[in-house]
Amino acid sequence: MSFVLGVISALTAPFLVVVGFIVWDNHWNGTAFALNMYNCTMTAIGFLIVSIVVRQFVLEPSTEEEIFTSQKIGGLMVSSTIGILIGDWVWLEGLRLLGSRKIIVVDSLKPFLAVFLGEVFLDERLERGAIIGLILTVLGVALVGLEKEDHNIETETTIECESVGAAGTEVFNEHTVLIEKDNNEQSSTVVVDSYAQQRKNRGKQSTKEFIYGLVMAILNVVLHTFGVLLTKKYGVGMTTFEINLIRFGFAGICMALLSFSLWSISNISSTTTSTTTTMTTMMTTMTMKPAWYLLPDASYSTWRRISFGVVFVSFLQPALTNYAMFQISLALLLTLESIGPLYSLPLSYILQGNRPTFRACIGAILAVIGIIVLSFKGITES
Repeated sequence: MSFVLGVISALTAPFLVVVGFIVWDNHWNGTAFALNMYNCTMTAIGFLIVSIVVRQFVLEPSTEEEIFTSQKIGGLMVSSTIGILIGDWVWLEGLRLLGSRKIIVVDSLKPFLAVFLGEVFLDERLERGAIIGLILTVLGVALVGLEKEDHNIETETTIECESVGAAGTEVFNEHTVLIEKDNNEQSSTVVVDSYAQQRKNRGKQSTKEFIYGLVMAILNVVLHTFGVLLTKKYGVGMTTFEINLIRFGFAGICMALLSFSLWSISNISSTTTSTTTTMTTMMTTMTMKPAWYLLPDASYSTWRRISFGVVFVSFLQPALTNYAMFQISLALLLTLESIGPLYSLPLSYILQGNRPTFRACIGAILAVIGIIVLSFKGITES
């Protein structure tokens, strides 16, 4: 029963991410760092409250060995560092240089790396049939993801969570979303033109830039997988809310301290300049977006919508994912974690009227077959 609940949780988590992106659409006007910082700090507060309530009123007092040891907390902090603070940054760097098509291909290595790491460090050995299901799922998701990008260009429309361009960008990894849009309203055609131009520019990039982007993408595969591995290794005995409290809280504190430090340095530097220069800088700043390390100015209604999206993307999704982590194998978890593009097919059709192509349908069928096989064969061998 716990295995079934783990699979259901792992399948539900990507759907919540897609819903959260839809809520975020057209509302965030800051940088990826600022959104990541806001996500981590806000969700850490939520996880703190829920953790106290669950530990005090739901769970029975534990008579086992101490749960919150310095070794476990330190391991989760390391997991937060390599999976959130560093892993998200290198992923965004790879995306910037390679584009989402190549990133999808590189990200497909995560489940296979998880098979190896799970067997070496966690003694998890998947049945042979599960490997076939894993391959089918990864192949199907890749077909859907690659087809979605081509379809966006051909029909001159943009789809939430799948578009990458100068005027509008929405990408995610674990809990990070990059949404950068121009202040002025722009049509879908302008967004797609910018996207097409960016892809054309990528075709002219140097070999050095391509290698750098590829290294960043591969490094993210390693960091993200190891981050999940460390979470599963050192989070034993804790609730999913307590695990997320430590990981997101640590990342949020680190980013908040960095933001405050840079803001302080910026203010100190401005006070050393002349009054004329300071006034000029202030007037220029008023007409520009805030620095990458600061939260953007937004109305109350905008922050309310953004916070509502945070509940889906950074609270419910990690809570379900970390619960599933201790019910199913590492490889199965990372495979099911990658099926977000499947959910975007029906949602984009319902909300925007975009019909899926034949290749995307074939990819969805392969992925569903793979998920079914994994669900029956994904239990690890003893």
